[in-house]
Amino acid sequence: MQVYLLEEGLELWDATIKNTPAPAPYALLELVPYIFPLAEMGSETLRKVLEITESYIILSPREMIIHYREPLFMVFASLIGDLKSEPNRVVTGAVERVLGAAGSDEEAVQEIVKSMLDSGFLPKIFQGVHGNWEARQTTGPKKKYSKVDGIILTSYLQVLSRTVLGSTRVFVGVVEYIGQRTGEGFEKTMGWLLDEWFHHVREEVPYWVLPVFRIRYARNSFANAS
Repeated sequence: MQVYLLEEGLELWDATIKNTPAPAPYALLELVPYIFPLAEMGSETLRKVLEITESYIILSPREMIIHYREPLFMVFASLIGDLKSEPNRVVTGAVERVLGAAGSDEEAVQEIVKSMLDSGFLPKIFQGVHGNWEARQTTGPKKKYSKVDGIILTSYLQVLSRTVLGSTRVFVGVVEYIGQRTGEGFEKTMGWLLDEWFHHVREEVPYWVLPVFRIRYARNSFANAS
């Protein structure tokens, strides 16, 4: 009975947000903190909770970025890597919307990316991409298999693409951070990332071509400045 009432309440909540014109009323924004414990429950209502989160980002991106980005990415980080393709797409789609709302405002992109790093969300994205790249390097009886399927890998690279489009400089800083964290360094990290990215671009949409060439140019610029 309680689950049924929860599902009904979430449906009503989602419908209210989707039918509310911007700017969102304060009373509706006051409900945002209740999303996070619901998402952490990881129940069968998780997909609806994620859809409500995405609806809030669409309705009030500025408020979500300014006031709720840290708990938002903490929840996303706790979920990413354990989700099936469809709920994973909702999470990464919501992240893309947050980054898209920042546009080319480098300071805003920097703040968002900082939360993505501090929460562990971006490191998990890089870990997933690296696992896929590593699996491609092995064959035969000792071949490794990636935990990330093609659909999820696509969504991970879309998040990285949106970051590059927001600020190439910020993205290069992210690769430096990941390289330091793993001990691989900037060049090696950027190397396997670009290799996996180009491999996937050949099989996927041309939307990624610009981000890939941007970071390739940034990589060369970084190397020349070193």
